[in-house]
Amino acid sequence: MSNCIAPHEHEELMLVEEGIKPLAIIYHDKNPKMYRAACSSSLIKHRKLVRAGVIAIATKPQYIDIYMKLVKDRKLYTRTTFQVLMGGYLGYTSEEIIMYLTSNESKTCTCIECGGELK
Repeated sequence: MSNCIAPHEHEELMLVEEGIKPLAIIYHDKNPKMYRAACSSSLIKHRKLVRAGVIAIATKPQYIDIYMKLVKDRKLYTRTTFQVLMGGYLGYTSEEIIMYLTSNESKTCTCIECGGELK
């Protein structure tokens, strides 16, 4: 396991293409090159623009549906519960999720996937 808080960072597209990671959320603002590649990759069978400049890619369409429901129902969960659920669907191991939950970033990150508010 990587010591990085985001061990899949910059590898999300490849991991979904190879079927290793079930779901990835890619922001144009954070990684324009990967975003464009995710939009056009013939190896990605399931993709959806989930917000302006944000694409979900997945190995199965139901993972995108689950992601959309989790985001829609965000306020039904504590931040920690939401992070555990989201982390699992994003393909992180229990060990990686626990490492994240004990980090300062888990409490301060404002991105939607970490429990921040939908903007």
